[in-house]
Amino acid sequence: MTPYPRCPECRMQTSPMVLNSISKFARHKETGTCTGLVASEEQDASALKALRAVERTREFTIYGDKLEDVEVFKYLGRLLAMDDNDMPAVRANLLKARKVWKRLGKLLRSEGDLTPRVKGLFYKAVVQSVLLFGSETWALTESSLRVLEGFHIRSAYRMATVNVPRKLNNNTWFYPKNEDVLEEVGLFTIRKYIEVRRQTIADSIVDRPIFKLCLDQEPVRGTVRHLWWWEQSMDIDLSRVGGDDLAVVDESDLDLEVFAAEEVDV
Repeated sequence: MTPYPRCPECRMQTSPMVLNSISKFARHKETGTCTGLVASEEQDASALKALRAVERTREFTIYGDKLEDVEVFKYLGRLLAMDDNDMPAVRANLLKARKVWKRLGKLLRSEGDLTPRVKGLFYKAVVQSVLLFGSETWALTESSLRVLEGFHIRSAYRMATVNVPRKLNNNTWFYPKNEDVLEEVGLFTIRKYIEVRRQTIADSIVDRPIFKLCLDQEPVRGTVRHLWWWEQSMDIDLSRVGGDDLAVVDESDLDLEVFAAEEVDV
């Protein structure tokens, strides 16, 4: 038996005929039950917010010494925030990647014997591995992706030799398309690399009972809606296939695709 869908407002399981009724008077959202549950949830959220404000003022001591309140801490090289926000980890990785680029940027920007695609491989192995450390479990917003993509594109521009910004005769500047720059250097978008990393994690956890519990979990009433990393672009059904039929792209396979395209161009 197929369970009833949940109302997006009050999260109550309701008959589809009532939930999608054309008549205003027969619609579930117009009933006192739905409006009452929504109002109750808003009150719970307000009470929870006040409770958290009180909890932040509490002090914990050990033998009279006050323990420091820590909002962000490092665990196994990754920054974890008290509100499950992954932006501190993104900023920390960006800072580390910029330091690595500062040490290798002169080599990757040089116009010597290294081709742009060889530079791209060095960039992936040394710089991008630092930039995307732990990214497979990040819950990224579009603004976070734009920050990562901006660093990625700027690095590709510096490694390219043909698709570079140049000044035209009419004193205007020409900027090549990002797709052309990435193709010259042999790179994909940051979104693509993160999706591949997520898919690799999905292959490892898809059959574990704890993952099913995560998928079936319901948010506690009054809590702020949080985007979990497993709710982002990831093909769970593909990971459930298993065996030789599993057609998951690995990052090493992306390198092979780049070299294959380079051989075709030659």
